[in-house]
Amino acid sequence: MTRATKLIEPNVISKFLGIDIIDNNFISIDMWSFVHLLSGAFLFFIVNLTRFSLPNKITIAIVLLISYELFEFIFVGVFFSKETLVNSIWDIIIAMIGFAIMFLLFSK
Repeated sequence: MTRATKLIEPNVISKFLGIDIIDNNFISIDMWSFVHLLSGAFLFFIVNLTRFSLPNKITIAIVLLISYELFEFIFVGVFFSKETLVNSIWDIIIAMIGFAIMFLLFSK
């Protein structure tokens, strides 16, 4: 196996993304948080394609993010590793921050 192949091996990526930045009883931010920030930004563009009002777009985004976190919880051990409730809440918060940044940058 080449060095480049080892760098993109799923276990290497998972270990890197699992590195904690802040992890205590109230805040859980890890390298996955950057992925969640980007997913929230991407979600803005998807939800923004609809003709719904801003409050409805925000509601749709929150419902989708919560649904995804529930999906992760249901399939722990199959597709996902176990996360704490604090981590799941922060995943949603950080994704909504990405959503808000895109709203501020691209809304008229």
